[in-house]
Amino acid sequence: MLGLNQMGPQVQNTGFFQFGRATEYDYKLELHHLILLERGYLDASTEAGPVSAKAHDLLCFRPAREMTYQVRAGTAFYQAAVQFASPPRHLLTPEIPEIGPLPVLTPTGDRFEEYRSLFESICIELPQAGSRHHFRVQATIYRLLALIASTPGELSAPPAPLDAWDHIHLRLASIEGGEFTPAQLAREVGVSEGHFLRVFKQRFGVAPGICRMHARLNEAVRLLRETNDAVKLVAYNLGFDGAKGLSRAMKKYLNLTASDFRREPGALQPTGDAPSGLLYPQNQHLLPPGDRVDLLMARHGVTQRDL
Repeated sequence: MLGLNQMGPQVQNTGFFQFGRATEYDYKLELHHLILLERGYLDASTEAGPVSAKAHDLLCFRPAREMTYQVRAGTAFYQAAVQFASPPRHLLTPEIPEIGPLPVLTPTGDRFEEYRSLFESICIELPQAGSRHHFRVQATIYRLLALIASTPGELSAPPAPLDAWDHIHLRLASIEGGEFTPAQLAREVGVSEGHFLRVFKQRFGVAPGICRMHARLNEAVRLLRETNDAVKLVAYNLGFDGAKGLSRAMKKYLNLTASDFRREPGALQPTGDAPSGLLYPQNQHLLPPGDRVDLLMARHGVTQRDL
């Protein structure tokens, strides 16, 4: 019998980080370290030589006995530490027939948002218990490899036009999109309500109601940080059942209450330059259930220095 940890790629940790000052990391990581730069610059010294990356570049550092990388002030990136195979092959780098070994540096070009969406999915799914979340993380790694395997021509090709499903997704993800029932949305694409719910979740990764909740919570966070409006007023304007209803939703999806955003304005990344989703803690390592950050850092000898 094969256990979960013996099947396919394993993500040991992930997260979204932003840096207010220049910072340097030293580590020996027996994993592949994937870094997607949202903004800023990163310079690394690896066993294969120096590497420099800028915003919208994807880095894939090989397992290393010793490595250093530096980020400049204002840099923000997603990261994921991945083991593509179980021991004794855990140090091997995947080879994609069309392009060869997994590149150390991949410019994402016009498809950056696709890459970011995949990293966000890993951040949301990895800390959650249950086999389905585990398999979703693995599936996302394969989707990431499929993007990397795209040819240069595909990377520069214009995006496909939006269809009716995409337009519905955009409306649900916008705070200005209005309110709709699943039955109304299903009629717009000419399918039953049950079929609509199944296809929407399969295509966009979340149920329509959760997608709508994301938009409302993002707007609530913005109002709590950028205005002096009472929590009760913010909740009422966004359709929540009072201040307690808003705080319950924030506790469920963000692990913080509405008042936490006023007391701890730096707890999560500000929404101005940050990714749109605030459904996972930022500036901290996100781990599979049961893992501990201190053991992770000690295992890989990671040290951090502000420059």
